[in-house]
Amino acid sequence: MTAPRPPKPPRKGSLLSGLGQFSMSTVRATRGFSPLLKLLGSEADATRSDLSEALDSAFAGVYQHPLLQQSGRLTGYLRHRGLIPNEQSTEELIRFLVDQAMARSPMPVPQALVDEFWLFFNELFASPELKGLGELGLDMVRLVLKTYEPMLVEIVNLLKAGRRFNQWQLDEVMRRVALLRTDLVIMRRQ
Repeated sequence: MTAPRPPKPPRKGSLLSGLGQFSMSTVRATRGFSPLLKLLGSEADATRSDLSEALDSAFAGVYQHPLLQQSGRLTGYLRHRGLIPNEQSTEELIRFLVDQAMARSPMPVPQALVDEFWLFFNELFASPELKGLGELGLDMVRLVLKTYEPMLVEIVNLLKAGRRFNQWQLDEVMRRVALLRTDLVIMRRQ
């Protein structure tokens, strides 16, 4: 008769631990939105720096989520399979377009300009890894929000002012109703 084997220790990458990590990352990502919600819910007017910090906090939480990191792996797979452009196909296309533009240009293109463009292009593609589709999408959303931050601050402050004004109007109506009620009580007694 053999002795029972002790249970296997849970693997580091087990499904249960993966779900736990995913859940905690989701909680952390949603916590990143709390400064933004506090800013929108507070009575004080918002400033551009306050909104910028709140948005940065929200995006920082989302960038750390494993789902976004998986989108980077998916993007790499799609690039490897040729389903979306990769660095090599993009470089070939840009080189073709530059050659065509130079060949069809009515005026000669200065070589210094072409060299500067290729220097910029090579620096751009020398980055360790181009971002995944998820990160790229978030970057674009963040860029749009950054561009419209001054207008967003104005909108937030106008909404807050409207809420304060509506509260003032409601308080005035309630004060007058209370006055009317006390006058009706006095009239009933007479």
